[in-house]
Amino acid sequence: MTSFYKNKIAVDEKKLSELKVLLEDSFTMLIHTFIVDTGIQVLKLEEYAAEKQYLEIKKIAHSMKGASANMGAKYLSSLAEDIEESCKTQDFNTVFKSINLIKTHYPILKQILEKYLL
Repeated sequence: MTSFYKNKIAVDEKKLSELKVLLEDSFTMLIHTFIVDTGIQVLKLEEYAAEKQYLEIKKIAHSMKGASANMGAKYLSSLAEDIEESCKTQDFNTVFKSINLIKTHYPILKQILEKYLL
């Protein structure tokens, strides 16, 4: 099963189910850590965007891209990749647009993932 968000895949629940089987007792810790770390990264993206620190934005986007892909959070990973690539090409309008999309998307993703903590 896959959760959708405005026609974008928020999370691949099949991937999460596979992780749950693979990690067993460590799975909830992984979900919790991902939620907390991603929340911090979203705040940092906002902060660095306000300061136009594109190198720092690129670093966070790269980290977020990989972590999200590993969790099955395909849309978040895609947005992070857009930010990373846009920093490389200095397309800062896309950087800001993608950060705003992440700010909108993250709370929905968080809500979906929190179901796995129960």
